[in-house]
Amino acid sequence: MNCNEYREKFIHGEMTPAEKKAFEEHLKHCNECRIFVERYKNVKSFMKARIDYVPSSELKEKVLSKVKKRQSLKKLYMASVSTAAVIAIGAFFVWKPFTSNQKVYQRVASRGIEMLKSTSAASPSVERSNRSNDFTYMIHIKDVSDQF
Repeated sequence: MNCNEYREKFIHGEMTPAEKKAFEEHLKHCNECRIFVERYKNVKSFMKARIDYVPSSELKEKVLSKVKKRQSLKKLYMASVSTAAVIAIGAFFVWKPFTSNQKVYQRVASRGIEMLKSTSAASPSVERSNRSNDFTYMIHIKDVSDQF
């Protein structure tokens, strides 16, 4: 057997008694396998010690109280951040349309009035009473409004 096969069977505990004896002989001559087995045993004993450790009730309470405190602070933080975000977004949508719509409306109205004045000044008032000129004037008003 080679080193990898020995190590694999050693880790999984799949060695027969004859293979165990052969592996022990192999460990006497192979420094890498010997170091591997020592490290494996150290890790395994450390893990067993970690699993077997039972904390005191005082330590449990202390840790649990800190965890609960952090969770409540986290919930409070998340609630305050989300509330602030909703307020900020709401304020933007409430305030922005008023200011921007008023400015747009003023700009459109002044531009439309300028365009209509230029048309009405060009045509005499007598001709405006004529139906065909009224129709062209209305078409011009529609064209002006369609531009906005």
